Amino acid sequence: MIRLAVVGDSLGLPRFSKGSDRVDLYHEDTYPERLRRRLRQAAASDVMLVNLCRHAQTSLHLVRGLATDVFLARPHIVIVELGLTDLWPARGRHVPPPFPDLADKDPWVEATDFHRNLDRFLGFCRDAMGSPPPGVVLVNLWEASPDQYARHPEALPRTRRYNTILGELAARHGAGLCDAAALCRELGPPALCGDGIHWTPAACDALAGRLCDLVLRQWNAGHGDAGPVSSLRAGPGPAPRCNHTQENAMATQRETVLQAIIDAEQEMFCALNTGEDQNTPEKIKPFRLGRWMSFSVLSDEVIDSYLLDLIQARKEGRNLMTEKYALMAGQIPAINVDPVIEDIVAAESAWMLELADKYPHVVSHGTDNAAYFRQYTACELQTYSSHTLELLLRDIEAARQAGLNLAEQRYDNFYTRIGKGSLRELEAAAAAA
Repeated sequence: MIRLAVVGDSLGLPRFSKGSDRVDLYHEDTYPERLRRRLRQAAASDVMLVNLCRHAQTSLHLVRGLATDVFLARPHIVIVELGLTDLWPARGRHVPPPFPDLADKDPWVEATDFHRNLDRFLGFCRDAMGSPPPGVVLVNLWEASPDQYARHPEALPRTRRYNTILGELAARHGAGLCDAAALCRELGPPALCGDGIHWTPAACDALAGRLCDLVLRQWNAGHGDAGPVSSLRAGPGPAPRCNHTQENAMATQRETVLQAIIDAEQEMFCALNTGEDQNTPEKIKPFRLGRWMSFSVLSDEVIDSYLLDLIQARKEGRNLMTEKYALMAGQIPAINVDPVIEDIVAAESAWMLELADKYPHVVSHGTDNAAYFRQYTACELQTYSSHTLELLLRDIEAARQAGLNLAEQRYDNFYTRIGKGSLRELEAAAAAA
């Protein structure tokens, strides 16, 4: 079976005609579904399609959770069709921005950020998706109708600039590039629906045809005479089974990401040059439990972003554990002076003092402990990317507004996980002893 993941915007979804109840595009006419059928026929193999297209989806989604969805699908082929939502002028849009921090940005995702987001995702596909990694095909951006550019003239040069970025990234990462821009020009005005942006059923079928040929050529070229079906079957392991409820499935996905983070950190931990064997049960078990405790209260966006940080570090040959402990020992100068770090350290330190005051029999946080905690936290945060730090600060601010103490939640999670109950129960028992 060929597993295919399509990551895109509303071009890959069914839709109604604007302002009416008439259907412009049915599910069976969307380009991902057309591609699935074409691949099944051409490769004489079943095709499992994971359609991850969403309305108003941007490249920023790739580094805020979408990469994890792709990771969990374990695809053999990933098709990425994003960018038009990123670059389109924000003024006059009837759709709210997908993330609060985009509210004052026009466009929602600038060219430099578009490049960064896609570059990180392509590195993620190459370095974290198994061996061999999935084949990736980028779809470039077509030009909208003239009346759209009459209303939004800045969108046309942006489209061409973002297409240049897509071409450069495809060449750099060895990805395929589907020239949707050229195809749309070949098809002419009939390719576009009445809104002047989305494609007609015939145009979607033509795009699926181009993608099918490109996917098969890419795999044939990469695997010699093995043929597209056998080579695709040799890709990553089987996709994980879904649980029966959406809630359980989401919890399982989150735990999978947490374990991937801890696995990567354990690898770095075991490579520390301490003169001792770090890879022993006595050291690994508390290490893994402590790291799980730290991340257990953070949002999916933060842990997804940090997983990408770890993958990027591995790609660059960096050991974040070595850097953290070298910073603590004063062996290297600061590697990240983002002012956000001090804000996060201050918040976490205040929570720990509050926790020690509330649970004095369970949590010890004297002067020496407090100083060590601040140093450890600051040095660890220096190994995070600015993007992860920004998301972490947002988590902290949201917790403050809700009157929550994330340190307390961490300890609760820790003691519950090891079967000792909550902090409140432990404090009551200790006080009564």
